[in-house]
Amino acid sequence: MKKHTTTLFRLNNLHSLKFPFKLMQLELQEIENDPALNNRNMQKVLMKIASVTSGPVAVYFKDGKKFIAVKADTEVENVEISLAPMIAKATLLPGNYDLNFNSLTSNNRELAIRFLEFAVKEHLGNHPKLWRYSAYQYFLRKPIFNEPHSQIDVFSGFNFKIVPQPDGHFYIALDLSYKYTDKKFLHEHLAGEDIEVMKKRLKGRKCLYFGGDSWYQVQIASLGKAIKEQDFALNGKKYTVLDWAMKHTKSETFNMQKHLFPDTPALIFNYPGNTSKYFNGAACLAKMLYTTADDFVNGMHNKTIQNPNNRFYYLRTFIKHNFQGIVFNGVELKVNQYPLSETLKIFPLPGLKFNNGIEMKSLVLDERYERAIEDFGKLRRANIMRNGILNKTQFNPQYLLVPDSIDFQLAKAIQSTFSKDMKLYARNFEEFTLIVYKDLKSSSAYRQYNEIKDALSRHNATHGNALFLLPDAEVESAYYIRNLHDCVKKNFYKSIKFQCASARKVASFYSGYSDRENGYIFKLNQDGLRSYRSYISNLFFEYLIVNQKWAYALSQPLNHDIYIGLDVHDHYAGFLFFYRNGEKIVFDYTEVSNRTGTFRNEKISAKVIIDKLLENLKRHIPQHAKNPNSIILLRDGRSFGEEGKAMKTVLGELAKDGLIDANKINWGIVDIHKNTAIPYRVALEKGGYNNLSNPISGTYKLFDATTGFLFTTGYPFKIPGTVQPIHITLVEGNADFESVMQDIFHQCILAFSAPDKGGSLPVVLKLIDTMIRSFAHSLTEKSLEEQEEQIFD
Repeated sequence: MKKHTTTLFRLNNLHSLKFPFKLMQLELQEIENDPALNNRNMQKVLMKIASVTSGPVAVYFKDGKKFIAVKADTEVENVEISLAPMIAKATLLPGNYDLNFNSLTSNNRELAIRFLEFAVKEHLGNHPKLWRYSAYQYFLRKPIFNEPHSQIDVFSGFNFKIVPQPDGHFYIALDLSYKYTDKKFLHEHLAGEDIEVMKKRLKGRKCLYFGGDSWYQVQIASLGKAIKEQDFALNGKKYTVLDWAMKHTKSETFNMQKHLFPDTPALIFNYPGNTSKYFNGAACLAKMLYTTADDFVNGMHNKTIQNPNNRFYYLRTFIKHNFQGIVFNGVELKVNQYPLSETLKIFPLPGLKFNNGIEMKSLVLDERYERAIEDFGKLRRANIMRNGILNKTQFNPQYLLVPDSIDFQLAKAIQSTFSKDMKLYARNFEEFTLIVYKDLKSSSAYRQYNEIKDALSRHNATHGNALFLLPDAEVESAYYIRNLHDCVKKNFYKSIKFQCASARKVASFYSGYSDRENGYIFKLNQDGLRSYRSYISNLFFEYLIVNQKWAYALSQPLNHDIYIGLDVHDHYAGFLFFYRNGEKIVFDYTEVSNRTGTFRNEKISAKVIIDKLLENLKRHIPQHAKNPNSIILLRDGRSFGEEGKAMKTVLGELAKDGLIDANKINWGIVDIHKNTAIPYRVALEKGGYNNLSNPISGTYKLFDATTGFLFTTGYPFKIPGTVQPIHITLVEGNADFESVMQDIFHQCILAFSAPDKGGSLPVVLKLIDTMIRSFAHSLTEKSLEEQEEQIFD
């Protein structure tokens, strides 16, 4: 156990506080056996009452009944909430109730959190130097980094959450955050452009809107007439956008008049996530928001990556300048300006099993541990390269597809080199069959796809795996390569699984030479061998995953014998079955009839889960996990209640077949979040002033009996910035939570695609993401043909 500085700042004087509140009696019909729907309805109720009362709300239990707590000065007596097909009603009850922080229970803790957070948000929202991005994210008004040649501005800020801790105190959990906007206002991008074209191009894009002193996020719906002409009605009166901005908008900290241009277009927008209402604004008061997914942001984003010392310095600065003077029920909250330091446990790195009986042993956590694991990643990779992969099952037929735009002698050289090099990774690999296809020179992704299909047919390639060297394309034809890549992977997946690479990139590693015996030949550039080895290593490790060949395994079984990963992309559900130490891992998937996998809906029915689990478990348990002690299902993101229902049914069926002992089996439904509402990070205290480093991989924090944070990366793996943990929650089941967390960490160490690096997710979820993205999208052969017909017509 080691001391760590955390991103938690204590609220020091809460135990002396109490506050009054009122209750609203709730009439809400719940639907039996549908907890997800009931939860969504309750959230709608809370949002509506919060909007009507303009204050904090929380579920409150009294005498075994559910009420809604609202602020003490609430005067709204009745609220009706439409929850088609039903209507919920909330009625204000007479009298006030008091909540004393000295007597909090699990039933009223949520009420305390909501009312505290409301006070903090109200304080931050009135801060003259901040703008609000979302309920828990705030940013400084002045951009950081004065880069005259940059296209973007970077805003520094933070996100926060109030969290209770086992010590009985409440803390502000805080972390840094950054937002990126265009340096130019939107009207500057519209000048000289066809407005109708720009409407289509910009629809749905998010912007930062400078509404005087109030800055906020909006989403573009359309563009209107000039702001001096675009009018709208409000409270029975008509205004133009220009008139409203000039005369009815508070603008003491932002010089609005300087930025208003009467002849520039109006901006018609909605707030993100709410398309029921639209508003009028000015394009000259909006700047486009960007994310790190936008390529040109990368350069500036790299400057925002903070090591632990810098991160905690900036966090203390934000606490000092932005979280002092918060008033709660007439009393100023005292926020500790120094973060909580606490001792955290660490799971040791697991032992690993390689080919030829080679083993990396798990080490004891003592004073020599850090030194002993320093080269863990390098040694893990070296053991694979020295001994080959652990999986010795026979390979399916292997193909190498090369465009005819590459010299045939070069194509043969690539085929020969790749076949030899692949044997270094998998000793029983035979060779690639070379298939040369006609390069149609970016004329049509659909026609190129059909050429690939014909080339495979000519070689009787009906099943197996393929390395596909994508043809070259002009920069403006990038969509062509993307469409070809997606269409080939999806439409051949059931028969031939593809891994793609760039023909141009691969060819760049070779040079041609005149040879007396063989004429003109191609060989690897000797001065570029290091780059070639690095490129091939990344490519082949990914290709082994496509072949479902696992490079190594754990040397000992996990605490729980069977793990099942579940994730949903588009309208496909992916399942990954992991047995004992991971020598047996099986991927499966199914197409879901109703489209799922959108940002807001990754729900999958219990029946789909039941069918797929029983199909695999009944086949695998007798061979790979006889009499299992536990079955744990890991969900990437949030589970919806269907998983628990499915697991109970599956356990019953397996018990009937004698495959498990119903009286002894442990089980669990576990949610894993890569990103969480709680901004929690830690840094290892190394001694001395301002001497912080990333935590040791395997460090973890239990928030309570069913939730915790796990730092899957960190020392000895080298990463830029400060390690971010995954958030783990045991949603249902009787499995021991701490031992589940340890198993999840051990799965993260099975980093098959990059053995010298750390893994952020457990392998049962990481592999689903790698495999399912090959086909979990909407581009089919037919849709590609229709798409190109529209383009070329």
